[in-house]
Amino acid sequence: MALLFGVNGAVWSEVLPTAVRAKGVATMLSLATAIFGGTAPYLITWLTAQGWTSVFPIYLMVVGGLTGLTGLFMKETKDVDLAA
Repeated sequence: MALLFGVNGAVWSEVLPTAVRAKGVATMLSLATAIFGGTAPYLITWLTAQGWTSVFPIYLMVVGGLTGLTGLFMKETKDVDLAA
């Protein structure tokens, strides 16, 4: 949790322009929570009922890996005017 929330403010500040930052953060976080957090309990329940208990941790690792790759491929914005 500390790795995520420790850099969260800086990442959002660099990814979104000032004019749409609040709306962009709210939209992206809400969608991610609905898609991944909202479906996770149903997914693990369904997988367990099918007898595939080891698939959910793999799903979590894949999603975590995709998140890590996204961070690696983000563009550097240190010389970009973020006020626009």
